[in-house]
Amino acid sequence: MKVGVLGLGYIGLANAAVLATVSKCDVIAYDVDEKRIERLNKGDFYLAERRLNEVLSKTKKKLAYTSNPDDLEGLDAYFICVGTPAKEDGSCDLTQVNEAVDLVARKTTKETYLVIRSTVEIGTGTSLREDLEKENTKFHVISLPEFLAEGTAYEDEEKPSRFVVGVDDHESFDFIRSLRKDAINEGIPFYEMNHESAELTKYASNTFLAAKLSFMNEMSHLAEETGADITDVAKAVGADPRIGHSMFKVSLGYGGACLPKDVSALGETYAKKLGIPSFMISATRAANILQYTMTMKKIMDELEGYPNVRIAIIGLSFKAGISDIRNSPIYDLLEALTKEKGLELALYDVSKEARESSKELYPDYHVADTMDEALMDADAVLFAMDDPSYKEIEEAYLLKLMRGRTIFDCRNLFSLYRFKNFKYISMGRPIRNPIN
Repeated sequence: MKVGVLGLGYIGLANAAVLATVSKCDVIAYDVDEKRIERLNKGDFYLAERRLNEVLSKTKKKLAYTSNPDDLEGLDAYFICVGTPAKEDGSCDLTQVNEAVDLVARKTTKETYLVIRSTVEIGTGTSLREDLEKENTKFHVISLPEFLAEGTAYEDEEKPSRFVVGVDDHESFDFIRSLRKDAINEGIPFYEMNHESAELTKYASNTFLAAKLSFMNEMSHLAEETGADITDVAKAVGADPRIGHSMFKVSLGYGGACLPKDVSALGETYAKKLGIPSFMISATRAANILQYTMTMKKIMDELEGYPNVRIAIIGLSFKAGISDIRNSPIYDLLEALTKEKGLELALYDVSKEARESSKELYPDYHVADTMDEALMDADAVLFAMDDPSYKEIEEAYLLKLMRGRTIFDCRNLFSLYRFKNFKYISMGRPIRNPIN
């Protein structure tokens, strides 16, 4: 079977790799970005995805990269994996999806499958099917939302938690079952539904994950005021099998390419458009904004009265193990900090790609090339991300470089008793003052 994958970000490349290796398809991987295609053809994989890159490097015979639309002619199926960024009003921008579908409609003249992996507005699958019915070619439109996490994109696509498939005809269900028969035979659930149900499932899933994060972040404020330790609370609450431990680690808030825009789209666009109250969705967004404002207050209360304060910010991506800084919550905090007089900020991330992206997108910030440079003469250090390498930092290292003796730990990286010479301020836990 010959299939096309349109859009080569995290979703597209993970799909291309799994279709070529697991489903044994001949894959034409297409993107309008010629520089991306040039890099991929050279074996220069631009995503910080270890397993995905390993698979792509070994899949040259079944996978071809192209920016030539003519290479998409006459394929058996097309997977739409392009971006759907948020508009200013919070709704989903379907420009790239519509362009990709138009391209496919022009390039095929036989019965084919159109699989929508991009996150789209509720009702898009039905709308596309109705529009394509006007064409001469028979299209089977399939809504197949993805549930990938950056950092494990290939693993999550190879063995997903479930298949959510929205279609109008049973032949399309059979097509996906055949394509992913190994995973289904291993017991991965396969949920059959209509387009609208599949599309809503995607939004509901991401919004619920965001709500779990926001809930535990909100509990951390109560923990700080009452003397509780949010780390212990999260472990005990998550032990209830009805609740679970995932998404319960406190932070500056949720970020990334998906959760912020999907929560906004579900609450601000769909619910509001339909006149349906969305109290929980609104509260989830409000709690996320409150998280960084509370952290901002904590920092300023601690540093009040100190002139010309230098703060080292460690961790720029929105989650550990990746280089993606899109909608990273640290930048909301940085925007607020830069408005304060007398503050000097030095930024660092263990990922070179994250540092370079930060330099490009935020040229007004000082992004250090090394952690030593960021920490040098700092009065305080703020850990914004829980990369494993940060957890290995020793107190002697900080003492050697820093001028001040204050640590803000926004991911609870360290034990409360790790530092003896620093004031240690974490999230939802008691403040520890230096022993000396």
